Amino acid sequence: MKRKLLLMILILCLVATMAYAQPKNAASLNPIGIIFNMYMGSYERVITDYLAANVVFAYTPNLMWVTDISAINVNLGARYYMGPLLGDLLGDSLEGFEDILFTPAPIGPFVGAYLGMSSIFGDTFNIGGGADLGYKYTFSNNDFALFVEPYIGVEFLTNDPDTNGFKYGANFGITF
Repeated sequence: MKRKLLLMILILCLVATMAYAQPKNAASLNPIGIIFNMYMGSYERVITDYLAANVVFAYTPNLMWVTDISAINVNLGARYYMGPLLGDLLGDSLEGFEDILFTPAPIGPFVGAYLGMSSIFGDTFNIGGGADLGYKYTFSNNDFALFVEPYIGVEFLTNDPDTNGFKYGANFGITF
């Protein structure tokens, strides 16, 4: 009986700490890509209050449903969330913006870098990387929350200089 009671207390303590903890994961989709028959998603895991690691996967069986172009793209990256740093630097001068600008990862303003590969099946294989700047905005302060993530960036691929340059978009997803 004492073991069951102790186990129940430990489980309740774990659930209570999880209820008040900052989310540690984020998963997203890019719904705009679906218009072009491209399916892109990402998963992000918080490492510290400032840093998160992410993986992005994109696939198209035939771009825009009418071409024979099939492609796959996989990127591994890291993001530095600037919220805690901004809070230390500007905390008193931006009173009222704490919930928007000074939040720890995976919410708020970020800068990221990534390495990855892409392949248009039967045609090219590219290795490259890039950097992006964005902002992850959640629609609630709960552990499980919906978010939108607009971003801009640059991308460089080894074998396809025509596609090098700027990129932009918006991801939608959940934090948990």
